[in-house]
Parts: sequence; structure tokens; C-alpha cells
Amino acid sequence: MAGGSLLVLTYYYPTIFPTDLSLVSEVLPFAGLTEVFFDMGCLLRPCESEFTDQDVGRLAITLPKLEALTLGRWPYSDNTFPITVRSLRFLSVH
Repeated sequence: MAGGSLLVLTYYYPTIFPTDLSLVSEVLPFAGLTEVFFDMGCLLRPCESEFTDQDVGRLAITLPKLEALTLGRWPYSDNTFPITVRSLRFLSVH
């Protein structure tokens, strides 16, 4: 029901599992978002993320007003965050 009027979305979910990719699909209908903050708490293990460059690209294209994007705030283990510099390109172009 919020549609285009929702400007900021903060999603906090402390979990023992890697970030769920279905979160990206859930956010896409809110085209008016200017800030998206995914905060995945990492309980009893190093943090891992399954977000990819493709996910960031989908967010960048679908959320044209996006000004701030946070994909976790905890330290991630080596090679467990598969986003590359391509994501910056998606965000800057769109």
C-alpha cells in the first residue's frame, strides 16, 4: 500500500544464515525508495552475503531515486561478499 510514498527502508534481521536473495525482489515494487539498508546480524559465525552484482543492478535500475544503499554492516569474512566494482558502475549509471 505504501507504493511510491515509501522513501526509506531499513531491514534488520539477525540470522545464522547468509543474506536471502529474495529480499531484493521484495523491495523492487517500492520505486520511490531513496535509501535501502539491509542489516543482517551474524550470530555465532562470520558474516556471509549472497548479494551479487546482478542484484545491485536490479536495485539500481528499478529504484531510480536510490541515493543510499547499505548491504550489511558487520565485517565479512574473506571472499564471502561477491559484489565487485561492477555494482558501483550500475549505481552510477542508473
